[in-house]
Order: sequence, then C-alpha cells, then structure tokens
Amino acid sequence: MAIVNDAIKDMEKDKFIESPTRPGKPAIEVVGSSWSSASSGSILSGVVYDEMQATYPTTTQEVYVYKASTITVATITVDYTDTTKCFIHSVVKT
Repeated sequence: MAIVNDAIKDMEKDKFIESPTRPGKPAIEVVGSSWSSASSGSILSGVVYDEMQATYPTTTQEVYVYKASTITVATITVDYTDTTKCFIHSVVKT
C-alpha cells in the first residue's frame, strides 16, 4: 500500500488506506454501517448516509455528496468569496 504522507498517517492513527478507485492515492477507511446527522437543526439533520464524496470544481467552491447505498441523498455546495476560503458566500443543500 502506498501512503502519500506518512505524517498524516501517524497523526490520524492509521486510518488511511490506499484508495480502491485511485491507486497510489490515500483514502479514509470507514468502518461501520451508516451515519446519521445527529444534530437537529444541522443542514444534514435527518440525513442517513454511508458514503460522502468531496469535490472541488473551482478554487472557490466545494461540493459534498452524501449517499446511502450508492443513491445520492443530499448534496451540499459551499461557495467562498475568494480563493483564500476565509469567508463563506453561501451554503446550499439540494
């Protein structure tokens, strides 16, 4: 298995594994069944998911896709005011 950054591996107590879909890249191994957003009032309140994917389509945007059994159950798009990502412009759940 190839781990890109041994310092991260040590800090995170060996939770990184080699990605099954991107050989040579690290991934986080999640053990257990599914997660549910526990906090009421959270943007993900009541959403049950077993997978989360993060993408970064632009330098000022992050998109988080939550899935349950490969079906998308929520998508969160975070837009920042600029590339420093210090200030959030908007957060949208679809």
